[in-house]
Parts: sequence; C-alpha cells; structure tokens
Amino acid sequence: MNIKYDLRKISQRQRIIRLLLLSHAYRLYSKISINHSLLRSSNNYQNAEKMSDFVNFIFNVQKSIPSDFIYNKNELTNEIIDDHKEFSELVKGWEKVDNNVSKNLIEAFCKAIEHGNKCIALKISPFAIYQFQALFSYSISEMSKKSLLEELCEYSLFTNNILPINGKKIRYTINEIERLYNEISDKQKQRSIAKKYN
Repeated sequence: MNIKYDLRKISQRQRIIRLLLLSHAYRLYSKISINHSLLRSSNNYQNAEKMSDFVNFIFNVQKSIPSDFIYNKNELTNEIIDDHKEFSELVKGWEKVDNNVSKNLIEAFCKAIEHGNKCIALKISPFAIYQFQALFSYSISEMSKKSLLEELCEYSLFTNNILPINGKKIRYTINEIERLYNEISDKQKQRSIAKKYN
C-alpha cells in the first residue's frame, strides 16, 4: 500500500469534485440570470423573428424559427424557482462536507464569471461539466483512458462538428477556475479576519 499515491489520488478526486460542483453551480446561476433577463424583456413575434434571423446568419446549425424564441413567462418563473431550489440544495450539501464553503463564496464565484471577465472558458463552454464528470469517472477507474479521451470533446457551433479537446485547454480551464475560486475564498477569509479584529 503506497500512502503517498493514495493521498495524491484522494487530493485529485477532491479537486475534480470541487470543479464539478463549481461548474454545476455556475450552470444553474447562469440559467437563473438568463431567465430573469428574459422575464424583463418583451416577448413578441417581431423580436423572436429578429433573433431567429440572427441565429441562422451566425451559426451553421439546424435552422431556427421564430417560435423557438417565444416563451411562456409562467414556465420561466417556475424554472427560476426550481433552479434556485436546486442551487440552494447544492450549496447546503456542499457546506455539510466542506467547512470552507459558504453560499456567499459560491455566489461570489458565479457572479465573478457571469458579470466579469473571469473564467471565460467555463462561461462559454457548456461542456465543461461533462468533461469534469469524465475526469472524475477516470479518477475512480470507472472509465479507461481511451474512453476519457473520447469524452473530452467540445461542440463547435460554427462548424456543427464535435472536436477532441486539446489537453492544454482543459488544464487551462481547470487552473482558471481554481485560481478564481481561491482568490475569492482568500478575500472572504481576509474580510472575515478584518471584521473580527475591528
């Protein structure tokens, strides 16, 4: 039994779990933000037609039609409520197993991405969460290296193709997420200490 190797494996899994939780929390936060902005916008056929034309012009995907962009405000409200509940449950569950995590920390992380120029890779890649799930499965030996490499891919909206992801790109994304998370965590700890002694 190699204790150093086991501790390193545990540490890697903890990092991947944190990445999974952060990417899932951000996905929920982003969806809530988008749905809030949709509730504030006008929901008419003219706007939907303009959006459909724009999407068809920019992206090489299946043609959209205006009805794709018409939404029911009651359904959006229900989605927001459900996503808020899921976000809160995710944070509460995480707080139970990690004393260093708080709702403020997770919300600050999500806000920094959504409203700032932080972790752009996570912001523009809806596939990050799936890539982290594949990494976790590989780390607990549920997936072979070959299967992992097949899972580490991204979809191009411009070419309508699935492409293998560059290893450097996923490492960059991981480092960017961890750097932002640690930066926010450190700032919150410093504020907490400053409040204690002032």
